[in-house]
Amino acid sequence: MAEIKSSGRTVLIPVDGSENASTAFQFYIDAVHQPEDRLIVLHAFELPPLPYSSGPFVFAYYEEWSQMVKETREGQEAMLKSYEDQCKEKNVHYQVLMVVGKPAGEVICKVSEDEKADLIIMGTRGQGLLRRTLIGSVSDYVVHHAHIPVGVVPGPQKLKQET
Repeated sequence: MAEIKSSGRTVLIPVDGSENASTAFQFYIDAVHQPEDRLIVLHAFELPPLPYSSGPFVFAYYEEWSQMVKETREGQEAMLKSYEDQCKEKNVHYQVLMVVGKPAGEVICKVSEDEKADLIIMGTRGQGLLRRTLIGSVSDYVVHHAHIPVGVVPGPQKLKQET
């Protein structure tokens, strides 16, 4: 995709189709966006694992896997198109990236470096402290590993309670 020239900040917003990611995007549009900003909407995802079989059903497994990948990709493209439409409507200078990789936190940090982002704004899944401590979260990873400021926007329910 061609790079958009801008004299302002480069802001990265990772999205995953969740309501929390949408809330973070809307927060950026409503409260943070400046006309000269360049916005990168990033969707990082991993392909589902290919089932292993050495028997006569290898082709059937591959066909099923291929169909699942195709349907997943179509859903992701539709989700990104929605963000693209919102950017066009608000006259935001934007770029949409879909990156295959895992884990998502590492992909987000790498893209922020590659694109020379100035700021990351992302949603949080709203996990409790125990769950976050035991399994971690993408937002925790990004906060601790990104070399630029990271804004973590609470989910829509929590955001409404605080306003």
